[in-house]
Amino acid sequence: MASRARLAVMDITTVLECQPCGSDFAIKLQGGVAVFCVPKSYPSADLITTLMNRGIWNAIWIHPNSTNSMSEDDWNNFEKCLALPGVRALREVVLDYTVPPKKWNTQHRAIDRALCKLRGDQVLVLHARAREQEDNLWQLLYMLKRRVQRSQRNHLHCFTGNRETVDLWVTEIPNGCFGYTSLIASCSEAAKEALRALDLSRLLLETDSPFFKAKAAKLGSPLHLGIMANAVARCRGRKYYS
Repeated sequence: MASRARLAVMDITTVLECQPCGSDFAIKLQGGVAVFCVPKSYPSADLITTLMNRGIWNAIWIHPNSTNSMSEDDWNNFEKCLALPGVRALREVVLDYTVPPKKWNTQHRAIDRALCKLRGDQVLVLHARAREQEDNLWQLLYMLKRRVQRSQRNHLHCFTGNRETVDLWVTEIPNGCFGYTSLIASCSEAAKEALRALDLSRLLLETDSPFFKAKAAKLGSPLHLGIMANAVARCRGRKYYS
């Protein structure tokens, strides 16, 4: 995670204690989700317990950049970790079509294998990376319909899709939420219209720490959730405190 965010040092305490730059959008942090996406970083049962005692749920996945180099030992480690009771989500199942096409099939096979190990009580977190997110989300939805129950709880991470995609998704796999960050401020009008039309019960705020950071902050933190909320509120024509 540190290397992806171009940070020299990274630990969860540093992230959790990174205060917002101003008090206007301060929040009281009561929990969060720790994501482990590289096999060598998967948490032990003891670490999972420690994090849960701090109000932090755990999620694991295989980052698309790692799928080509996954060994059987890595897969065994993934399956063992995913089976731990304290791992509450499979995050994030990614279709990353920004990489060369020769790597796409490896992603598809990885998704197939991982979904076979998904427990019914775990949340499935999804993400599509491409210039045309709608096309990827529709492809991802097609894959999921053959592999998960319609009742599967799901979360579309960093969603920037249009209203048509929202309507299709909630029709086919209705037990889900759509995650938004302050990125929505720079998205297309179609994405903003989808957010304005979204039922509040399906709206999920997220910081995607440490990647999305507040202005002048050294890194992102769950403590910056209020700043994300303000950006989303403005897009929906609401005030932060309403």
